[in-house]
Amino acid sequence: VMFRWRSKLGDLESAKELLPILVSRELAPNLQTFCNLAIACRKMKDGMQLLADMKTSGIIANSHIYSTLINAAVKRLNYTYLTEIIRDMRKNNVPPNEVIIRQLEFAAQYPPNFDRYKEKDPFPEEIGRA
Repeated sequence: VMFRWRSKLGDLESAKELLPILVSRELAPNLQTFCNLAIACRKMKDGMQLLADMKTSGIIANSHIYSTLINAAVKRLNYTYLTEIIRDMRKNNVPPNEVIIRQLEFAAQYPPNFDRYKEKDPFPEEIGRA
């Protein structure tokens, strides 16, 4: 619960600080722990490091982990991060599920140089005319 709470705040370092507490209580991080940590991996470096840490821990990433990382990349429209996640999925033979396919379809709707803050929203002007 604490991992998820700290990860949703976007504080990956704070969430990682809980790992030694697990070890001190003779508990090992599992797939759910890493999935909760993946929520906070908003940067490509963090996401790729998480996947590497999972491999060294002997835990194989599944579609849930990749889906969480893809969600973080899509929210920022970071196509470089997205491409690296997909490459890692292919390298580890993890098939995409329906959620991942929907996430990728959503990301494909926006061009790489899309900036939602650049374009003016015509909606308030249309209201003013009415």
